Order: sequence, then C-alpha cells, then structure tokens
Amino acid sequence: MRAIFLLSLAATMLFSLDRFEELEKRPQGRTRDFASSIFLKSSTKVDPSRTIFYTMRSPKPKAVGNFAAIVKSRSLNALLACKQAAISSATSAECLAIALTVSQAENLDKPLLEALSTKVAAIDPNKSAWLSALAKANPLEAAARDPSTFFTIALGASESFWQKQPALKIGVEALQDDRRFSRVVQRLAVLNIPRENSRFLLAADAKKLDHKGAFYLAILQLQNDRFFAASAAFAISETKADTQYAKDRAAFWQWLTSTDKKAVDRLLSSHDINIYSLLAHEIYENKLPVFHTTAEAPKGAKAVYKEKQLFDPYFAESLSRKIHAGDHKILKAELAKLAHQDAQAYRAAILYALEPHKPPNFYLSPYQKPLEKLSADDRAIALAIMRQESRYIPSALSTSYAIGSMQMMPFLIEDMTKERKAFKGHETIWSFFSPYIELPYAIRHIAWLKSKLDHPLYIFYAYNAGQGFTRRLLDSRRLFQTGKYEPFLSMELVPVEETREYGKLVLSNYVIYKMLENDPITLDSLLRTLTKQND
Repeated sequence: MRAIFLLSLAATMLFSLDRFEELEKRPQGRTRDFASSIFLKSSTKVDPSRTIFYTMRSPKPKAVGNFAAIVKSRSLNALLACKQAAISSATSAECLAIALTVSQAENLDKPLLEALSTKVAAIDPNKSAWLSALAKANPLEAAARDPSTFFTIALGASESFWQKQPALKIGVEALQDDRRFSRVVQRLAVLNIPRENSRFLLAADAKKLDHKGAFYLAILQLQNDRFFAASAAFAISETKADTQYAKDRAAFWQWLTSTDKKAVDRLLSSHDINIYSLLAHEIYENKLPVFHTTAEAPKGAKAVYKEKQLFDPYFAESLSRKIHAGDHKILKAELAKLAHQDAQAYRAAILYALEPHKPPNFYLSPYQKPLEKLSADDRAIALAIMRQESRYIPSALSTSYAIGSMQMMPFLIEDMTKERKAFKGHETIWSFFSPYIELPYAIRHIAWLKSKLDHPLYIFYAYNAGQGFTRRLLDSRRLFQTGKYEPFLSMELVPVEETREYGKLVLSNYVIYKMLENDPITLDSLLRTLTKQND
C-alpha cells in the first residue's frame, strides 16, 4: 500500500501525481473517493483530474471545489460562488434556487423574504412557499397549512429561530401521518427552547410515530408532568423499536417512570450490553449477558491475509460488502483465511454476521503494544472508544473520512503531526490505517481531552463531537443538573443524536473494560457523579 500511495503528511498529505494510473485501476467506493479527493487536492492536470472526478461516487464539497479550480469550470465555480454569496435582492433566481437554505433565510428582513419568494416562484415553487411563510409574523403557523412547507422550516431552522417563536397553536392531525413528524418531535425535545414552543406536539398520537418519535414524545410528556401518557408512549416505542438497544432504552424508561417489574425482566433477559441493561444487572446483582474477549480463528484456518491486506482500507471495504451480502458460505470461507494475530476484528465482524438474531458481544483487546504502558483506566478508555468507533477494524474508513481503528480525522492527524517534534517523515496518511501508528496519536489526543474534562462520559462526547462542543454543553448548565430522572434525562437530551448515543454506548464499553482490566467501577457510581459535580 505504501509503495502505491506516497503521501507525506509533512508536505500536507498530498497524493503523488504519477500514481494516477494506479488510482484509476482501484475499485469504486469510499476508499477510492478518499484517495481521489487527495489526488484532486494536489493535481494541476485537467485530463486526469476530470477522469478521477467523474468516477467518484460521492465527492465531498472540498473535492468539488478543487476540481472546479483545476478545470476552471464556469458552472461549478458559479455553483460554489452561489453557496458563498451574500443574499440580497440582486442575487439571481437561479442562485437562490440552488443555494439558499432555511437557516440562511430565517434572519432576513420580511420584505426581502417576500421579494425572494416572488423571484424563485417560477424556478422552485417549494422554496417560494417556505420563503413566503418565513415572511409572515408567525412563520410556523403560516407554514402549517402545507405540511411540506412546515417540515422544511421546522427541520431546517436553527435553535435560535425556535427560541424566538411564539407558542404555536396548531393542530397536528394533518402532520403526524408524515414520517418527518417523528423527526420534528425528536428535534424539538432536545433543543434548548421554551417549553411552550413544543407543547403543541403533546396532542400527537404515539402510535402514528416511529420508535424514536414515540420515545421523544414520551420525553416531552415527562417534561410536562404527563407521567401516565409518557409511560404509554415508552411502551409503544419499545414495540416499534427495530434494535435491541432501542428496545432496552424504552423498557428502561418504562421501569424508571412506572416501576414496572416486567420492564426490568425484559432488561435482564436482553442479550445486548448497554447502559440500560447494564444498570438493571447491577441493581439486581444479576449475571451479565455472555460476552467474548477473543474472536478465535476456526480450526485449520490459515493466515492467508497478512498485515498488508489487514491494514488496507480497500480490503476492509471489500470484506464489509461480503459481510453485508450475508452469504454464510462465503463468510465462512473468508473466516478460514483470517488466522493472523491482527485479524481478530475481522473475525469478530464475520462471527457477528453469522449470528444475526442473537449476535455475540465482543470486547476485544487487540494491538496491545501501543497500549501496554498505559494505566488500566487509560487502556479502558482507549479500548471503549475503539470498540464503538470501528469495532476494532484497523483499516476502517467512515463516510466523513475518519481513519482507522480510532477513526481519527485527517485534519486532526495533520495538526498533531505538525506539533509532534518526534514526527517520522516516512509516515503518510495511509500509514494511519495501521493501529500501531494511529493509536499513539489517539492516546495523546485522549490524554489532552482527559486533562480538560472531568468525567469519562464528557471525554467520550468530546472525542466524538469535539472539546468545544462538550464545553459549551456543560457551560450552558442546562443539562446534568439535579432533578427528577437525572442524569438519565440529560443523557437523552444532548442535542446531537450521534454524540448522544455515542456517549452512552462508549460509557457501557468503559465499564466492561474496567472490569476486564481488574480496575472495576460500577455504572451506578459513574452516573451519580454526573449530577453531583454540577451541583
């Protein structure tokens, strides 16, 4: 891999232009898109750049901008200019139709909004409709006459927009049959807005929502002291849930709000290990669900795939496609080739796929060399994050181009290598698909986060969404204060869904790894300190 891709981080991680022919031969997919985006960052040649760009499956905005600069495309450059232009009455209708968003428009003067609505009417009637609604004194009530317009504004407007809205007096009957209504319920439940601005949602029928919508309708009902209705909505959420985790979350809240012993029994019989089932097992001193600390190779397996393949993102992407296809015969054949000591993560992924109805719980401890000098707590944190980030896959590549077993972003890697005096010049961005190179960087980043934040849950939030996001969340003093259902309610109200769920999942991983490191801690004690330290 390193012979093919010569990317120097010291030279801003640019792709070697003389490897165009090699890149062109690569299979289409996320990894090739990643390599192509790096190619376009450094290319100055029109023909190869055009070939590479038009074979990308899903180019990111930066790749589009780099390509436009190389080929001097008028249409693409015009599009990019539209997205960056200040909006005024002089802005062309075509540009408005392409680039103008609700969050951009929400603070414009009312007369300008009306003028813009008229301007785009012939090109984009839907955009014209929501611009016209935003021009009204009460935009959301005006928008509610047309569900499509209402959902565009409700889901596209900023938190500050919702904070300034008067209490809504609209019916939900015409809205709740639309699948987007569940997203509105979920969004308004977690936004920091006056409670009266979301109270209109309480008239919704939980049976008409998806499991997330029903769950967050129940949260809204709790916040409005409608305890019986909340418990009923949690029960509906559990029935509709499509994962064991979501079922356990709803069952936990039924137990919390109604002390329903049957809900506890369902948590204790869950095969999934998460904060909800884990806490039930702790309180009732029940034996944990079975979990595995190794993913053994089958008898007779050979190390056909060596380190070169295991740390190659093209290999990981190819194997992932086979796993998702679900052909057991093919998967067992792949398993027989994965006897290498660093192939545990791949074996676990295949074994998990072979048991879809009751998948095994793996808590592996791979790539020990970079971890061996850490304290038991630091190892537990690193492994807890690795499990959630990549399921330990060394050459994982996310849709946002996060890299490797610890899913570090390229910009963070680049910043850290510039700061690191001991940086080895031969390392490249592709080198970070090796956990032995990536882990020391991730460990250093975690240590920095740990110095800034005083609870594992906050460290996990920060690893996912950034230290700035987490600091703002805590400084607002809206969450993790004392109160009924705390800290559980705050954990459901973190405003970014990915970060909200990530924190809970990694926290349960952390408790298991603390036990495996012979440095046990209870989830209950961790949760109690969340509100005590914010009193």
